[in-house]
Amino acid sequence: MARHTWSRLGAALLCALLVTVALSFPWAGASGEPQVYQLAVNETFVDKGELSAANMPLAVNGTIYVPCTTFDKNVTGVDLGVSCLQYKDDSEHTLTLFSLKGTLVFDIDSQTCLADGDPTDMRAIVRNGKTYVPANGVCQFFGLQYSYRPTRTSGVLIRIKNGYAALNDEKFINSATSYMQGRYDRYLAALNAAAAATATPSPTRTASSVQSPAVSPSAPEDEPDVRAYLAFRCVDDSSDLDRILSVLDQRGGRKALFLFQPEDLSQRSAQVRQALGRGHQIGLLVDGSSAETALEQLEEGNEVLARLVWTRCHIAALDSGSRSVHQSLSQSGWRVWDADYSGSRALRVTELIRGSAGKKYAVRLELEDSFSTGTALDRLIRGMVQKGYDLRPVWETELD
Repeated sequence: MARHTWSRLGAALLCALLVTVALSFPWAGASGEPQVYQLAVNETFVDKGELSAANMPLAVNGTIYVPCTTFDKNVTGVDLGVSCLQYKDDSEHTLTLFSLKGTLVFDIDSQTCLADGDPTDMRAIVRNGKTYVPANGVCQFFGLQYSYRPTRTSGVLIRIKNGYAALNDEKFINSATSYMQGRYDRYLAALNAAAAATATPSPTRTASSVQSPAVSPSAPEDEPDVRAYLAFRCVDDSSDLDRILSVLDQRGGRKALFLFQPEDLSQRSAQVRQALGRGHQIGLLVDGSSAETALEQLEEGNEVLARLVWTRCHIAALDSGSRSVHQSLSQSGWRVWDADYSGSRALRVTELIRGSAGKKYAVRLELEDSFSTGTALDRLIRGMVQKGYDLRPVWETELD
């Protein structure tokens, strides 16, 4: 009889343990639905306006990362007792979080962290120009409370609390149910609208359509409204990437896409870290002869990135390849980079689109990380700025 009682008790404890584990890890949402995280500090939602992917926590290799500014009272208005200091120049990018309990120093370029001077397995990551830190690890170090609370219909609540929090998680969720649900619904509606707009057929962009636009005789003589995007193929044996990164920083912190071949990632790991640490995007340059080959190389590249810098990328560029390969990658969830101008033609873009007054264009420029690019890049950026061109970061959301 006692043996049966203990068996039932053991089964109950096992079920409870499984439920606890299920609620403790950031599993993806239902199939086909994006995982949505709502971030709060004590009783304040960090993103006080609408939900935005740019400010949302991230799940990377089973760990939840939050923007480092979550711990900055000047940003959130909530004093957790932690101060935040970020330093970045041409050769260094560090983030320091400190309180009376201790100091964490993250080296973003080398992907290391010192806790009161001792190495720890935490690391900071950069996404879309923002620095993120592991929420639970930072909270444990500073004696804060971290909560991961899935809700039935409004995503997952990530909450960070100190001793001044007035409400426990259950009461907080109950008090904010309608607010969270409204934000969640509007966020998904915006995503669906963006997806529908992307799915709408549009004329294929060609280089000739950008070079020789039709100009109405009555068009104003203003410069064209041009969105420009920069990418660099990191394939040159005598890479001048250090100077390229410095020029981008000096010209207002311009952001670009850096394309690496999967087989080169290990030997170029320092350059990958530099680019990520300065807020740039990483893409994979693969053979586009077939969709199967491209997808295999992309997965291999992401495995190397996960090992080197704890990240995965979603931007692919094809070294040749057909439209069908492009479509196959898109259907598999990849964002594909296509250049309008490359090489020396990209360096002359301000001349190529001269005379296109009153027109609107999006042009993608692709350069190699060569000495000639490093020499000419400053002049290229100055020329675009003087003409009022909008040199934009290459976010995944802006690639079709």
